[in-house]
Amino acid sequence: MDDTLVIRMKCAPVDPNAITKDDELLMQKMQAYIDESYVNHAKKLHIVPGIAIAANQLGVPKQIIYVHF
Repeated sequence: MDDTLVIRMKCAPVDPNAITKDDELLMQKMQAYIDESYVNHAKKLHIVPGIAIAANQLGVPKQIIYVHF
């Protein structure tokens, strides 16, 4: 699948009162990615540091976002 297609797709809403185990795992992975980039591991892990990530950036067309404050 072309990554740009997932980024441009309309993402499905997620009911905060009905979070699935898969949604929880996805959110944990999103948080870990951003947090790792903040503790100067970006070069070591070959990742780009960031302050936020959306589920569709990981190929999951859901309205989930993690923002590091």
